[in-house]
Amino acid sequence: PPAEAAPVAVTPATPPTPAPVPRFVELGSDRCQSCKAMIPVLAELRAAHAGALQVDFIDVWDHPDEAERYKVTIIPTQVFFAPDGKEIFRHQGFFPADAIRARFAALGFPLPVPGEG
Repeated sequence: PPAEAAPVAVTPATPPTPAPVPRFVELGSDRCQSCKAMIPVLAELRAAHAGALQVDFIDVWDHPDEAERYKVTIIPTQVFFAPDGKEIFRHQGFFPADAIRARFAALGFPLPVPGEG
């Protein structure tokens, strides 16, 4: 697995595949101010929910075809996927970790509370 604190770059050659856990995909750039603000959020989600949530980052400025594939018009955009790979929600703009956890719970996929078994 990737380093916990580093964003995961998903290249165009890596197709999205259903994982046994929900998936959170951040589509943005490491050069966009709001996107930069999401970097610690992604690191927190990865650390707090390792094994319970797949967290990916795609730099759409480096991979514009990914922006088209995910139908991204504004960055950052976050896309939520159910464990079966179906998109269940999307959001545009900065999204705090607690709000992301609350949205997953509202969608029927509660994530373990950090610090609790």
